[in-house]
Amino acid sequence: MQEPTIKIMKRFLYIGIIFTVFCARSQEKNLTNNELSHAVRLYAEMVKSETYKSFKNNIRNVSLKLGEAREIYPSALKISDKEEIRQWLEPNIGLTTFASVEEGVEMIHLNFLLMQKLRTENRQVYEYIGRGSRDQTKLIIAPEFKSLRQILDENPQLRE
Repeated sequence: MQEPTIKIMKRFLYIGIIFTVFCARSQEKNLTNNELSHAVRLYAEMVKSETYKSFKNNIRNVSLKLGEAREIYPSALKISDKEEIRQWLEPNIGLTTFASVEEGVEMIHLNFLLMQKLRTENRQVYEYIGRGSRDQTKLIIAPEFKSLRQILDENPQLRE
């Protein structure tokens, strides 16, 4: 996978995580070890879900279809707003491999819809992410990058 594609994929993923953190209701910024352990396990299960796989697959597909436009893709683009996506995509469609502006708008907007679905289906894990400290959040999302066994081996306090 090309480096810009990875950057776009990470951007979408982190936008989802940041969105969740800011939407969290609790002001408490620490989880107990039991909560943290539960959150890590929930996240590890979440990344196996069909919704998560669809989300990641769509991110990858959008990144690939953005083509040369990846270099100028605005990080502040509101993927929840189809009209804003359209306004950015219309003058840049020639840099992409989308069949049409409409296809691009729908695929980019689908990232937002899948992110919302993922958050709804996994409300508890995202509440933990919102309540956890920065270091705890890194542990919770570690299954994105490591196996659950590696995380537990590196953090014995999480074992139940």
